[in-house]
Amino acid sequence: MRKVNEIVCPIDFSRPSNAALKEAIGMAKQYKAELILVSVVEPIVTGLMLSVYTYQQYVKRLKNSARDQLKAMIAKYVPKGMKASAVVKTGDPADEIVRIAKSRRADLLVIATHGRRGWGHLIFGSVAEKVIRLAPCPVLVIHPPKKRKATKKKRTRK
Repeated sequence: MRKVNEIVCPIDFSRPSNAALKEAIGMAKQYKAELILVSVVEPIVTGLMLSVYTYQQYVKRLKNSARDQLKAMIAKYVPKGMKASAVVKTGDPADEIVRIAKSRRADLLVIATHGRRGWGHLIFGSVAEKVIRLAPCPVLVIHPPKKRKATKKKRTRK
């Protein structure tokens, strides 16, 4: 069986990525592996933003926010004693996730898929698909949690 020392888990702060984090924590605990949480900032610049901030200030603010959120997730969800770190990069999410996995010599990558179909998939593409194709290590794909159906209350007769 393959030894797992480093697990990379990309986080985009969505429900699906939170589900992936839960799985990654469980696996890191099982293998006594280090957990690396990754967030990739994709800056979208508009004319309004440029008039308020310079591009560098804008990107720096996004990265600091992502880093703070990752550190808060580590503090809240990662058990004490488990080795975990946060990495924030700027660029194309799939390319940066793969680059981090290669540079950290990750043994496993745990990634969420948003489960988009049709136009949503065509427009937004799939970071998970690209990561699966390019990853230097095995990839565990976590599907989005099922949405809870609203339950109807039964009427009682009086």
